[in-house]
Amino acid sequence: MNDEHIRLCNLRDLDEVDSLGLDPLGLGRDTHFIVRRYTLIRDYRNRCPHQGATLPWRKDAFLSADGTRIVCYAHGAQFDI
Repeated sequence: MNDEHIRLCNLRDLDEVDSLGLDPLGLGRDTHFIVRRYTLIRDYRNRCPHQGATLPWRKDAFLSADGTRIVCYAHGAQFDI
């Protein structure tokens, strides 16, 4: 078992319903993102499974307007958080 942890961000960087792009491996682009919905916190790969494109239309804009879904802005697909 690997006990290595990577600190991704501080929870104070996120509102109660928010998303934040991350570059945990220092590649110069957001390869992952975090979604926070109140007490639920999830990390995802920043890649649409359909198009292969990155998801946000602008930095850190991964969520629908109401904050309930992850949206691929390349073609409008929506995903459960």
